[in-house]
Amino acid sequence: MTVSVLVPAYNEAQGLARSLGAVRVAMQAFHVRGWTTELIVCDNNSTDATADICRAYAAADQRIHYHRNETNVGAAPNYNRVWKLA
Repeated sequence: MTVSVLVPAYNEAQGLARSLGAVRVAMQAFHVRGWTTELIVCDNNSTDATADICRAYAAADQRIHYHRNETNVGAAPNYNRVWKLA
């Protein structure tokens, strides 16, 4: 079984590192149970440090996948995209 955690993001730098860290801890609990986990972040072309934070987490953990929209597509399409990426 694979558990996918989906994170649509836009200018979330202020609390993003804390959130991603918490998800990584939760992913370990699933791993202990033998489940495969992934964290998919779809950045809706943020203008703050969201991209830098996501890239750093993705570089440190192969279970984390970072995608960035070339333009801001709006909230609903970004939610749909992260869903499709799973």
